[in-house]
Amino acid sequence: MSEDLKSTVKEWLILDNEMREIQRILKEKKERKKTLTDTVIDIMKAKQVDELNVNDGKLIYSQTKTKSPLNKQHITTCLGDVFKNDPEKVAKLTEHILNSREIKLKDNLKRKVDK
Repeated sequence: MSEDLKSTVKEWLILDNEMREIQRILKEKKERKKTLTDTVIDIMKAKQVDELNVNDGKLIYSQTKTKSPLNKQHITTCLGDVFKNDPEKVAKLTEHILNSREIKLKDNLKRKVDK
């Protein structure tokens, strides 16, 4: 193995280890923040408070609506509602929709760590 590759891989491994540790810490903090967020939201709902002033701004409680992602079952059900008497057409359209999605390729380098 060339010295250039050796030193590059060594530096990559050091960075990977540092990032794994940071990600572990970040995961713990996100879990704690989620718990605190749920508690704050429950209290704000109970007290009917939409906004709290804090040192560097405001905490604002709001609700958002999101739609669930499309999946094969949902597409089949919806097409079945439109084409009630033609299950073969429903199956063909569903497969066409699912198979015509764009496929993107991305190069990755992944490290598997022995435990």
